Amino acid sequence: MYPTLSGLKAFTFTNPILALEHFQINDFAYVLVVSDFKIPGINGMDFLKRIRETNSCENDTNDSI
Repeated sequence: MYPTLSGLKAFTFTNPILALEHFQINDFAYVLVVSDFKIPGINGMDFLKRIRETNSCENDTNDSI
């Protein structure tokens, strides 16, 4: 985790499974997720789809994926 700036925290992971687990436990803390396309064990699009599935909201209108 990096120091906060304006109350925001940045988390970095090299393991996508740990990143998904962290997101599932702390999804309320995230406003933005940035991912590489080539990551170990899963591609970036699948990773982001799993993030989106974890954080699906009924009123979500963001279709960026």
